[in-house]
This record gives sequence, structure tokens and C-alpha cells, in this order.
Amino acid sequence: MKAKFLLLFPLLTVSCQAKDMSHTIFASFDAVKELVANVIGDKYEIKSLTPPGTEAHDFELTASTLASLTECKSLFINGLNFESWTDDLPSAVKDKMYVVSKDVTPRYIDNRIDPHIWLNPLNAIMEMRNVYDVISKIDEENKTYYKNNLDTYVASFSSLDEELMNKANSFTQKNIVVSHAAYGYMCGRYGLNQIYINGINADEEPTTKTLTEIIDKVKEYGITTIFTEELISTEIAEKIASETGVKMEMLNTLENIKDGESYISLMRENFEKLEKACK
Repeated sequence: MKAKFLLLFPLLTVSCQAKDMSHTIFASFDAVKELVANVIGDKYEIKSLTPPGTEAHDFELTASTLASLTECKSLFINGLNFESWTDDLPSAVKDKMYVVSKDVTPRYIDNRIDPHIWLNPLNAIMEMRNVYDVISKIDEENKTYYKNNLDTYVASFSSLDEELMNKANSFTQKNIVVSHAAYGYMCGRYGLNQIYINGINADEEPTTKTLTEIIDKVKEYGITTIFTEELISTEIAEKIASETGVKMEMLNTLENIKDGESYISLMRENFEKLEKACK
């Protein structure tokens, strides 16, 4: 037994050593992660701080996450008050933190900044340009590689925008009821009007008066579908659907992107569902 212990001890020592994070770049949640990865490619390891199946609004900073951020190459966040936990970061982390929403014109809902900028593909392009501006200075040696990646995704996101615009132009129903006010930038781009159940944060439930108004609008506008989300409660949406006799369907905010999914595939899926509801 003693000989076996001595053999295993060096392996245990190695496994307990801190992982080198100097080649790791963190993003606050999956939409940001994908936009960062589109530009940076395989030159760095890109990780999302928000665990799979977790609502990005609900992310909380832990001691172990803070330790990783202290050692990592850089951190990209959405900004616009989406990641309130960044207020408590030490200066050593803030000095290498970058906001991808830089220079994007914000929208306001109920006198508050709406942070969900990425759901407009043109904003996503601006975000990728911001990522490029940062990484091309951090790693000038690979500047051409990053620029080629940027150009590729600018073209594909521009094509997506044209595709979605063509779909939206065919919609006869321009009003959509959504579970929370996450789709302002998307609706603003494609000529739609979001009627939201919860506010900017998914846990902001409506008053009885607001709920009655939503039900009245569903009936007045002939809305056939209420759009919910996978990671937030559907209880109120179910009540509205039951009261009005409409069906329910899910839209994706891209805050959690599963393996095999992408920004483009999920936005197309969203618009396929909108197309059915808005004919």
C-alpha cells in the first residue's frame, strides 16, 4: 500500500496545481461568447461565465470565478447595466474588461436602458467590430487573422439581417406578446411592436392593471401566440393564453446557446416561429 501511495502522490500534486488561465478569454454569457469567438477564432480559449441552463440575469460572482478572472487574459461583457456583478470586481480585473456594446445607441424601456442589444444583427456586427478593435491591439501579431474572421462574419450577419427583414416585411401582424422586454432592439429593427409581460428583468412581474391591458390588447389586435422563454416562469403567460384562447410558443434570447446551435441558427428559428404567428 505504501508503494502505491508514493506512486500516486506526484499525480495528485500536479492535479492540485492552479490551471494556467493566461490563454483564456471569458465572456459574461453565451451571446457575447459567440460574438467574441467569431472574431478571435482558435487563437484563445473562449469561455462563458454563465453556466448552461442558467438565466444570464441571475449570474452571481463566486470566489472561484473571481480567481479565474484574475488570471485570465481578458473579460468581455455586454454592458448597459446587464452585468451588475462587475461593480464589485477588483481593479486588476476591470483593467482587462471590455464592453462589446461600445458605441451602440441604447434603447430605453420604462425609462431604463434596455441591454439586449445583440438581438439586432446590425448591433451584433458593431459588437464584433468592438471585439476586433480590442483583440487586434492585444495580439497585433494575429491582426490579419482577426480581420479576416471579422469580415467573414460581418458578411454572414448582414445576409442574415436581409433575410430576416424580408420575412418581417411579409408579416401582417406587427404586434407580438413576449414573456419579458428582451426584444426591443429586434422589434425596432424589423418593424414589430413588443407587448411585454415582465419588464427588462425576467422576474419583474406585471401589475393586475397591466395584465388586464395585455389581455385586452391580445383580443383587440387578434394576436394568436404568446411567446415565452425556456429559462423563465411561464405561469403568467399561461394565464393570459387560457383567458384569451391563444397558443404559446418559445423564443430564444440567445443568452444560453447549446452545442450545435449558433446566433444565426437561433435567430432563423425565432423568425420561423414569428412568421407562423404573424401571417
